[in-house]
Parts: sequence; C-alpha cells; structure tokens
Amino acid sequence: MIPLLCAAALIDTVSILDEYECIVVHEWGVITVCEEMLIEGTPSDAPVFYDPSMDDRAPVIYFYGVDFLDATFSVELSSGLFTEVYPEPFKMNSSGSRITWSIASAADHGDARIPDANLPQPVTIPDWDMDGWRDGFAHVLELENGTQERFLFYECSIPFNGSDPLFPFTSTGGLDVSFDGQVLVLSREGGGDERMILCSSDHLDVDYMEMETYSYDDVIGILCSWAGGSMKTHELTDLWDTWEEYVLSGDWAGDRLLVFRIPPSSIDQITTLNLTSSEDCDVLIDRFYLGMVPR
Repeated sequence: MIPLLCAAALIDTVSILDEYECIVVHEWGVITVCEEMLIEGTPSDAPVFYDPSMDDRAPVIYFYGVDFLDATFSVELSSGLFTEVYPEPFKMNSSGSRITWSIASAADHGDARIPDANLPQPVTIPDWDMDGWRDGFAHVLELENGTQERFLFYECSIPFNGSDPLFPFTSTGGLDVSFDGQVLVLSREGGGDERMILCSSDHLDVDYMEMETYSYDDVIGILCSWAGGSMKTHELTDLWDTWEEYVLSGDWAGDRLLVFRIPPSSIDQITTLNLTSSEDCDVLIDRFYLGMVPR
C-alpha cells in the first residue's frame, strides 16, 4: 500500500500566508502533449494547424495575502496562442501573446458565496466544472466592470515543430529518461478496477509493477508532498477533482498514464505571470503543474 504521507504535508498554507505582508498568487494546472491539434479563433481569426503541440490545460489562479486595489494581472506566452480566457473583460495585445485583467479590488471575504448575479458572463467554460473552483478562501476579485470572481483562468497551446517540447516531455509525447522525480503510474483495467503505484522514474521500464488499488486520499497526499507546502490543500484537491475523470476513464491511449510534477523552471519558460497594484508590497507567486503522458 502506498503509505499515507506525513500530516505536515497536508497543512493548509493559509495560516502561513497570513504571517506575510505580501500579495500571494497561486496557480495550478496540467500540461499534456498532443500530436496534432486544430485551433480555431486565433487573433487573426484564421484556423491554425499545430502538429504537434503542448497544451496548458485549465490553469486556475488564486490570490491571497493582503487586500489590494487598482491592479493589473497579466499572463504572457513565450510562444503559441491562448485558446480559452476567463473571465471577461480582459485585454489581449496585438500579437496575441499577452492577456491582461484589470482588477479594481481583491479582498478576503472568507468563504462567502459570490451571488450569481455578480459573476461574469458567460459563467461556464467548455469542458470544465467551475463551481468547485470557487470554494475556499481565495480573495474575491472585483473586475473593472463590477463583476466578481474568485479565480482567473486561461488555456494555451504551444507548438514545437522541429524541436522537442520543454523538459521533461519528449516529441513523441513521452517522459524524458533524464527526469529524476517521482512518478505516479495509473492503470485502468475496466469495471472500476483502477490501480496505481508511486515510483521513481528509473523504475518505469521494469517488466512488472505490483500496483495497489487506486486511492483518492493517497493521491491527494502525494500531491501535497510534491507541493511541499507551496499550495493550499483545497487547491490540490480541486486540481485532482478536475482531472480525476480523465485519469480514470479519459481517452488517453496506452495501458498506463504517468503523472508527475513539472519543474517550476519549465513552467516559467511557457508562461510568465505579472501583478502590479497600488499597494506597496511584495508579490509572491507559486505555481504547481502536473504533467500527464500515456505509456
């Protein structure tokens, strides 16, 4: 059985964040590799065919720490294009490489529910259930048009024709052999018989793996251990709740799915985040991304 990880790994970071006089930005997401992808609706409104691409899926951004006013928050792509952005209103630069939200205020309102009438329109994003992302104690953001939301969201696709994607992915959609982190291996046998094992990357080529029955709680413990206190527990459960159906019954090819934490240095080569506000305080940004590749 995969051992339960120490309770310290599950401590909610909110009590830690309150000790700092800074603005705290948390982002979680998943990156997959797609062999071919047709994306409609580029900045020039012309279809673009990327073969192959890395897809930055469902990044969700939260804000904590001190309240702040009159802020702008931007996400800038190193290459590729944005395929989804929420909420409106936002601005995109002429090249389509940067999106910016104007935030009138961001404040701690506890876990109070945002009235439906105050949410941006439209309130749904294709393929994702957003309601769970509004749980927890992230700041409530008031946008420049007076609407409110607890998170910001975008997706993007990054082509890598003629070169390998960013480490630790390979151009064939696999995991680079030099990756030295832990890997969660999941197998689906059908009939609800999902199996899992946590191993080091150098054990992926063994002929036999003694897998255990899939355990949601054990997966959350593993993610908390990988995050090392940089993310809140509810953020990691939101991440896994968003992706669990895909992991257990999605349309990925192969017998097994490899799940691993992407090094933060690789994430920063795909997109960069920037926040400016009227507050004279530091901004702390933590980003937690999983990679998922079939095998």
